[in-house]
Amino acid sequence: MVSQSGSKWLRFYASVASSFLQRGVKRHRTLGSSSVRFASTMAEAPSRPIRGVVFDMDGTLTRPTMDWNQVRRKLGIADGCDILLFIQSLPSGSDKQSAALRTIREEEERAVQELVLRDHCVEMLAELEKRGVCLGLLTRNCDNGVAALEKDIRKQQHTRRTSFFSQIVTRSFRPTKPSPEPLLHICKHWSLEPSQVVMVGDSRDDFECGREAGATTVIIRTAYNSTILESANHVIDGLDELIPVLERRLPAEGTGV
Repeated sequence: MVSQSGSKWLRFYASVASSFLQRGVKRHRTLGSSSVRFASTMAEAPSRPIRGVVFDMDGTLTRPTMDWNQVRRKLGIADGCDILLFIQSLPSGSDKQSAALRTIREEEERAVQELVLRDHCVEMLAELEKRGVCLGLLTRNCDNGVAALEKDIRKQQHTRRTSFFSQIVTRSFRPTKPSPEPLLHICKHWSLEPSQVVMVGDSRDDFECGREAGATTVIIRTAYNSTILESANHVIDGLDELIPVLERRLPAEGTGV
């Protein structure tokens, strides 16, 4: 028997799925000057049942707050240059490396103060957890940023629980995204194959990490990521669309199978 709470969520996700399907899987959307295909018309995804979902943090579970181009300007490096690789390339312990690390920490501290969860974030995580799906966090952010994220989630959940995420990997893990290694590390701890896992993000780093690991890739559409949308397995406009997009491969609530 489905609980009253369970019935509410089933109705919620059924309505979202219906709205999603009504748009048509072959519908084209225009973003700037490029036309991109919607969700289920993306690159073919693995077909195995989903047992784990790994999320990027900034711009995925939260609204974008980090201004990475501002950080690059302060560091005097070109747009698109990998900031972490640049810092790692500086002489270890040098004044230049210390100053660069201080610059990125200052920007992260500012972003933490402005952190806001995306709409439907907590409800979506709770629904996946009910279905027995392993939840992970994979970010190039710092530990303080992760702590702020989890604090906001606890506040909205009205709970003192430690974390939704059984695996959390930050930039202290080397190599970082876009290498597939941190995602494979999570898969190993879960004893899952990458084909049983989904990588959800908003950037090329997230997409390449998931693709190279062999996971299903889901990208949240933004004004800045149009070049990767057609290569991802699924594209969504908000976190409320994630479960409907993956529904056929997710376990039923309370079954874990």
